[in-house]
Amino acid sequence: MLRTLQLARVSRGGLFWAMLLGTPAALLVLGLSISASSLSLAKPQVEPTPVGWRARGGATGTPASAPAESPKSEASNPKSPATVEKSTAAPSTKNLDAASVLANKLRQSSSTPASKPPAQDADNPSSTVATPTGGDSVADESSAGEDSDATSPEAENLPAMTPKLEALRDQVRSCLDFYYTRLVNARDNSHWEIMHAMLAYGVDTQIYSNAPGGDTVNAIRWLCGNGQCRKLRMLSVQGNGPLVAVGPGFQGHGGQFLAMLAQSRVMTDYPLLINGKSFTVQDLIETEQRACRPRTELTFRLISMAHYLDSEDTWKDDRGTEWSIPRLMTEEMAQPINGATCGGTHRLMGLSYAVIRRQQQGKPVDGVWKQALEFTQRYQKVSFNWQNGDGSLSTRYFRGPGDRPSLDRRVETTGHILEWLVYSLPADRLIDDKTVKAVHYLSETMIRNRYYAWPNGPRGHALHALTLYDQRAFGSKPGQRVLNLAKSDKKSEDR
Repeated sequence: MLRTLQLARVSRGGLFWAMLLGTPAALLVLGLSISASSLSLAKPQVEPTPVGWRARGGATGTPASAPAESPKSEASNPKSPATVEKSTAAPSTKNLDAASVLANKLRQSSSTPASKPPAQDADNPSSTVATPTGGDSVADESSAGEDSDATSPEAENLPAMTPKLEALRDQVRSCLDFYYTRLVNARDNSHWEIMHAMLAYGVDTQIYSNAPGGDTVNAIRWLCGNGQCRKLRMLSVQGNGPLVAVGPGFQGHGGQFLAMLAQSRVMTDYPLLINGKSFTVQDLIETEQRACRPRTELTFRLISMAHYLDSEDTWKDDRGTEWSIPRLMTEEMAQPINGATCGGTHRLMGLSYAVIRRQQQGKPVDGVWKQALEFTQRYQKVSFNWQNGDGSLSTRYFRGPGDRPSLDRRVETTGHILEWLVYSLPADRLIDDKTVKAVHYLSETMIRNRYYAWPNGPRGHALHALTLYDQRAFGSKPGQRVLNLAKSDKKSEDR
């Protein structure tokens, strides 16, 4: 029996994985019929409202990456990206054979209802991750307002589609659809790598619970159920609360796992199951609050607190020092961008995240909020000033212009910078020529080199950049990846 978290009932979804895995047991999987009745994403949290948006918002951001592992080319394509011939032609969905075939099989299949797996602790990779008993949804709707179904900008804020934008939309979605079928696995990949896979697709993310080609499980459920990755566990109990390991293979920074859950819209009452004990995301929030320290990296705790708390809330660390989101922002702005994790992109994301959530709450952007807004706007300008002719962004991040030839480096830097830009730019700048050029470069490069074994960290951030762009510019919604895959294939056939 496959282990999975039923996240948002997308009709016919279970058969997607049945066709992918080619096993009868897969027909019982995910029944990605993902419905509101079973730990679902019935109404996902809306996207956060960047300054200048009229749309309402929710939360997404980006965690940091640990040092990337050296990529290895797959047998199907021994060339490294640096040796693959470039092309400016936008590939069609039909060119992405794997995604297209799977979508076609899904479309032709009938719906298979999902069944809840038995509730038991994840004591080993082959056991079923427990079915949480708290909260009925992974989606955090606490700040979604009355219209909690508005997962992306409202219709009037979406750009008018032109042939150029339509081609870009199709290219971006083709890229996302293809990589969605290329799963990481808990036998060979670390928690850090699975967290970065989760970053790209959020609640839609599936992984192999053991070896490639075997049973699948939802990534959020596996991690929150303390499932093993490389025979190790990331969660433990310290005192009366949960503790997340920091170090190689685990979260790379304090608060990173919680920030990932926030960006995936996981509710505060969603359970964490550790050594037979039940906790919730709220318990993890309190753990991270107690761990705040001055003059340390607070990027991911800022993302987490900005998402889960009111912008004026306060708390105390385990030494009795009082903290607030403005204090986290002040601490972060006092530290450098250059030399920070991943070129400083995550620090900028944390600051933008806090400002956007502040505006979403309908509160004035003044004082430290205004300082943070102006601070990040300066780096937005720098990003485009140093953009390369092919649309890629500086291979030196924010240290100066950079145009290194390595595609590994270009995807890493362009993916990280663009991820933050797409999240933080006003809506009307999403269709500026420079933004469009960067999105086109990244999506085309990922497609042209789609059989290359990109390092999981940079790949996750690059795909997250494209996911955010698809949501903000083209109105896509989380929790519908499989259904959209089938629809896009049907349209290509109809044409």
